Amino acid sequence: LVRRAEGQQMAALMGGHITWRLNDDFETSRNVTWTVRSAWHTSDFAYSGTGTEIIIGEPVKFPADSTITYGDKFGKLRIKTESQVFDFENEWIVDHRQGDVLEGSFVVTMKIPTGSYVNNATMVLGSGNTMSRSQSTVDGAGATVGVAANGGLQACQFPGPTPTPCEVYVGNLANINTLDLFVSLDLPRPEETAKWYYGPHNPTFPRVRNRASPIPFNRPVITVTQADAPAPEPLFPFPAYDLDGLPYVRTYPALSTPDGSGNTNILCANGATLTSFGCNGLVSGGAHPLDLPPFEGYEFRFKTSDKVVSDNNEFYYSLTWKTFDGLNTVTSEILINFCKAVIEIGNTEIFDRAPEWMTLDSADPYSGNIVRTLPNTTVECSLAGPCKIYAHAAKFDGSTGITTTAGDSPTIHLDGPAVGGNVTDQRTLANGVNVVEYTVGPGEGTHTAEDIGKYFSVCFYATSQVRCRSVPLCFKIKIIGSSPYFIPPTPPLVNLGDDLKIDEITEQAVCAGFTVSFQIRAQDDDAGEFIQINTVDSTGDGQDLFAAPYNALRVGNFSGESNPGFLDVTYTLDITNGVAVDPVTRRTTFAQDRIICSQAADTTLEARYRFGYLPDGSFRSVTKCHKIHFSGPPTFITTANRLDGTPFGQLFGTVEERMRTVDAFIGQEKAITFRTQDPNHRDSTKIFFLSDPGIPNGADTGVSVCEPQVLPVVWDVNGVYSECSVSSRTVRWTPNNESDLTRNYRICAVSRDDVSSSICPSDKMSTEGWYGEEHCVEIRVVLPEIIWEPESKVGHTNMTVLNAYIPCAMEYLVQASDLSVGINNSAVIVESPYSVVIENTTELPSRVTLRSDVKGRNATSTIVYRAGRGDEGRQDVVCLQARDNWFTMTAGTYCVVLRILRCAYCVEGADTLQLIMRDTIGDFNWLRIWVANGNDDGDPDTQLVSNPDDILASGQYDKQVVNIGSLYTVNLGESLSELAGRFQTTVKKLLILNPDVSEAGPLLPEQELCVVPCTDLPIIPVDIPVDEAIVA
Repeated sequence: LVRRAEGQQMAALMGGHITWRLNDDFETSRNVTWTVRSAWHTSDFAYSGTGTEIIIGEPVKFPADSTITYGDKFGKLRIKTESQVFDFENEWIVDHRQGDVLEGSFVVTMKIPTGSYVNNATMVLGSGNTMSRSQSTVDGAGATVGVAANGGLQACQFPGPTPTPCEVYVGNLANINTLDLFVSLDLPRPEETAKWYYGPHNPTFPRVRNRASPIPFNRPVITVTQADAPAPEPLFPFPAYDLDGLPYVRTYPALSTPDGSGNTNILCANGATLTSFGCNGLVSGGAHPLDLPPFEGYEFRFKTSDKVVSDNNEFYYSLTWKTFDGLNTVTSEILINFCKAVIEIGNTEIFDRAPEWMTLDSADPYSGNIVRTLPNTTVECSLAGPCKIYAHAAKFDGSTGITTTAGDSPTIHLDGPAVGGNVTDQRTLANGVNVVEYTVGPGEGTHTAEDIGKYFSVCFYATSQVRCRSVPLCFKIKIIGSSPYFIPPTPPLVNLGDDLKIDEITEQAVCAGFTVSFQIRAQDDDAGEFIQINTVDSTGDGQDLFAAPYNALRVGNFSGESNPGFLDVTYTLDITNGVAVDPVTRRTTFAQDRIICSQAADTTLEARYRFGYLPDGSFRSVTKCHKIHFSGPPTFITTANRLDGTPFGQLFGTVEERMRTVDAFIGQEKAITFRTQDPNHRDSTKIFFLSDPGIPNGADTGVSVCEPQVLPVVWDVNGVYSECSVSSRTVRWTPNNESDLTRNYRICAVSRDDVSSSICPSDKMSTEGWYGEEHCVEIRVVLPEIIWEPESKVGHTNMTVLNAYIPCAMEYLVQASDLSVGINNSAVIVESPYSVVIENTTELPSRVTLRSDVKGRNATSTIVYRAGRGDEGRQDVVCLQARDNWFTMTAGTYCVVLRILRCAYCVEGADTLQLIMRDTIGDFNWLRIWVANGNDDGDPDTQLVSNPDDILASGQYDKQVVNIGSLYTVNLGESLSELAGRFQTTVKKLLILNPDVSEAGPLLPEQELCVVPCTDLPIIPVDIPVDEAIVA
């Protein structure tokens, strides 16, 4: 309190606070700017003599005869450091006057010595330097207030309150000596922790992060009206904020504890106890939460139900408040003017209701239904402006109803200076609601880029025909700059969700085999700010496009050095950068489509030293996300064992190196399947056959068929379903034995996906899709390779003589085979399907038949030659060939001579030497045959008979032959009779043994005859001794 002289009018300090902010160059200058905000109540500053100068926008000056100690200026500011005290004369500048209330502030800058931090500041107002008091005073009811031990008022000790608010009655504050009142501030010492420092661009030269104290926006005097039950206690505002962006700004009465209020008359808006941890109270486990979401001030209730005061409306409660930002505290002094709403007229009490603040349920501020709640009082106004704020007030005739009082509409007034704007409209609606429009922005309160991040408060109060006015309604207005935004050539995007914005229409393709680079560019419209762009992989599968194995690059000017800023995403999609190729099947698999999200931030902190929306002090753009679609052409694939899929020579290489030659056979259908896969499972593929070189005549090319399946992928253990990224097409062809005997055919195919032609810069792109590699398969027609087998009696030498013997049916083995083989689609050697046919090329002799025993690629036939008595010496010729079943190849025609030998007999099952002798010449002397076969004659067909009772019988092909007699070669001029006499036989027997010889015909030289000698010996008489007969 300040008074000029005894008995004169005075000025009363009604409240104030001290805030600080480190200068922008604090790290080098060590300068701190202090702002002292205070309000005074005076009925008249015009003292006797020269009047005190009170000019809005200029310092208050007192006359020369003033008793103010510090010259003609109003008060002083005392700042203490660890070792020094600084006193500053106060050039207190008035910025608002409303009735008896003057509001203003002064600003002073001081340098803090190196190594020292401010820890206390004191606003000293008055003429003395101590808190001594020499007299007591009385309260509003006339009761005496004792003097405290330190000389201060017992119920009004400064700088902090008592649990019961100090009651000050301005009208009764006479006869008080001049005194000092102060408001103090503590600035904690910065600690070497991350929360105190900021400096991502220059970590070796960190900036102090906590650059400003919290700033309260309280009104110096808050008028509250006693409520009538059951109406709630009246609300009053106490807005606050923190330029540093610290998220836990909260206000509470001094002396509050985590569990209780420092002033029992102050409640939370919901009626709960207000503690030093705000209005959220305790949580599980007894912890005290910081207020979430971040509070930048509260609305509180002032408890009036237990107040017993006079009808004097100049009765005040003094409150000391704390505003805490999580690090620092600012102390504020305010006065609550309690307006008694009950008026006694005689024996009647009339409740005099003050105007109330309310809202409308419509977006139109001038229409809608009344809602008896306070409006949102935190407003962000763009630097570009203008920004409209609307306040609505009405009188209500009941404690709970919403019917306005007819004929008593309130009037809204500014409560304090018009900051950053002006009232641009005010009107009363038909329902009695008074509306005021306050416009912030160009034309009303122009701001510059230097104002970005600043806060200011605009307060209103409402009056009516009654004595009590409303509580203040304060809007906390923050000037925000422009958020950065993306500009071309950033690929356009479509917002598909609240959290993630992915461009499905113009996906950014990364094309196999190409280096793609697309630019993300952003700018900010605020002068002096630069752009930072942060682009990260947001796919969420633990992989990163900008790390191995993808190794995409981020290059450009995106770290806060330019505006606009740009970031180029550069990536090469190949086998070393995120492409998986199976070395066995050739299946190429791309990684999951990547989602990269970019956010642009400006450099609000560096430019303004004020924080924006975020702890790093920057305004940020919306998040822009690009879906990186890996695109590549389809490739032909096979299987691990190559039993299915596209035939390959080498799996990798040129077309010629990859080409596989497969074999086809005459008359057998050849099916060749081409199978392809696109590396992106979402794409669809088709296979086409090239017109050059074309396909064989008569081939069926089929159609391209999708093969739905679950494909294995690294990012999902269950695989991913693909409808048509894998497709196949089969060509079928049967070579014929006329035009396809000596030709090789090449079939070439190409596959195509369904990717748009605008996606990738490949010359194989078309309007229909991306054509992949060409792949060829060569078909070689394999002809039969017919041979006569070594065991065959036919096929080695033409006119080979084959001996025959009577009386057996002679059988001669004939064998021929096809030796041809081919290579199938799986590169496996397979036998040809041809069959060998053994057939005679001339008419068979009457005694010859050709029996087919085994058919197939190894054929067996038998020449059956049956000769009888009388065929000795006969010869027949049989000619055969071996060919394939398609008449394309033959092993050649060979003839054999079937010759029935003389003097030889084919032993059959029951034959004995005696029977053979009887059947040949009618002689029972078997000794002659035994003698004829007792020695090896060199003929492999005849057997050596050692035991006349044990001769071998013939098998199917192994004939057992015995000699009947001896072969004699006829000389020139010899005759049958001559020979019969010579060999002691008869002509008849010679003719029996040689049925092809005519008795009348001459014998030919070199002609062979069968002779059994000694078959015509004389009969020996029985009376001649044997020895004599033998001698004879």
